[in-house]
Amino acid sequence: MKTTIQKILIVVLALVCFTVNVQGTEIIVTFGGDCTLGSEDKFWQKDSSFIQHIEKYGFEYPFVNLKSIFESDDITIVNLEGVFHDSKRGKLNKTYNFRAPSTYAQILPLASIEAVTLGNNHSMDYDKHGFEATTAALDNFGVEWFVNCRYTNKGYLYQKNGAKIGFVGVYIGDWRRQPSLVRDTIDELNSQGAKVIVGIIHGGTEYSLRHDTNQEKMADWLIKEGVSVVIGHHPHVVQGVDIKGSSSIVYSLGNLAFGGNDKIKEQAGDALLARTSFYFDAVGNYTGHRTWLIPIHPSSVGGLVNNYQPILANAEEANRILSVVQNDTPFTLSPYVLGEGCVLPFVPAGGTIN
Repeated sequence: MKTTIQKILIVVLALVCFTVNVQGTEIIVTFGGDCTLGSEDKFWQKDSSFIQHIEKYGFEYPFVNLKSIFESDDITIVNLEGVFHDSKRGKLNKTYNFRAPSTYAQILPLASIEAVTLGNNHSMDYDKHGFEATTAALDNFGVEWFVNCRYTNKGYLYQKNGAKIGFVGVYIGDWRRQPSLVRDTIDELNSQGAKVIVGIIHGGTEYSLRHDTNQEKMADWLIKEGVSVVIGHHPHVVQGVDIKGSSSIVYSLGNLAFGGNDKIKEQAGDALLARTSFYFDAVGNYTGHRTWLIPIHPSSVGGLVNNYQPILANAEEANRILSVVQNDTPFTLSPYVLGEGCVLPFVPAGGTIN
């Protein structure tokens, strides 16, 4: 059953978007942060683990509180950290390796999450074996994926009524090694007819409430390459937003459903969804975008316990979360509106900010 705040959110966002774009095509994309839909191998049998929660409550469990929001857009995209892999083959010697059975990939389409970025530091926790098992599982359940990494360079093109958006996803380490491969992916999306490009980045300082110079350099580079919206994650906490020219940046959304830990660090109990409306004219040319920040919590039980079930924040908590975002943002954010979130300025294509 939908909560009152979910119903209000869906209706208000739909009305706002309709009034902005009464002609042409609008594409609504909801972006979510870090999702680890698995656990470390040693914790699979632990009662408080993500694996045991799914075994007990089923595949629809993690996103039951947000599914109605994800269903009300055109496409929902999250960062998938970890692998869907039915063996330990290829396990790398690193601090954290996140894995779930390949059948767990169905969690995503059951929640109306249509696409994922694999551009992060955990999609290769089990080397090439785990990466290929993950992409096979995603393909099997009809989930689109995109990434620039040492194994492949693959963008994602979404289209509606002739309007086309391209998506590129990259981990900061891979971008540093070969930025030309990211540029090639952007060029390929443009050659396929993309009128606007979204860059999803993974980098920054974990648990820092302010973005760092590396995130900013990466975002600026993508904007120079023609990206109009940059969405970030990896710090596991919320960070600020910015608008540069005709491009928007959300530096960190924080966690969404994060199965890596059964406890939540205090500052990691806050997160965001970013919901962006992309506007196109009657012949499919991109005209601009607007983003709403929607405060959430990665766990629905409060405190430091992680039940892996994100939920919308109430008004008081939403304002507190947005105050953290404001502290890392160079302009004054709009007030939080119940059922709508915090709306960022409309950013026209190649024009001045309104």
